[in-house]
Amino acid sequence: MTLMAIWDDVLNEQDRKMFSKAKMGGKRGGLGKNPAIVVVDMTYGFVDSRFRLGCSESGYPVVKATALLLEKARIKKLYFANRKEMFRIERKGHFR
Repeated sequence: MTLMAIWDDVLNEQDRKMFSKAKMGGKRGGLGKNPAIVVVDMTYGFVDSRFRLGCSESGYPVVKATALLLEKARIKKLYFANRKEMFRIERKGHFR
């Protein structure tokens, strides 16, 4: 039995050739020589239900898991980045 990725049934032949040429898919690639962790949008606005887009039920378990991941990453001396603010709109009334 051949294992398929969940997207295999939506790829056309050209996409399959491109992935094959790039040696993407099939076997796992590993972490590479300089692995890094990037944390994006880990803000109260997304993880705390007191905020319009927040969801404490799923948000805080993710915060806890991310903290554990970063703790282990520090021990291994892996690089990590935390992007707190992705954009700022200076116009009055927008995201002040």
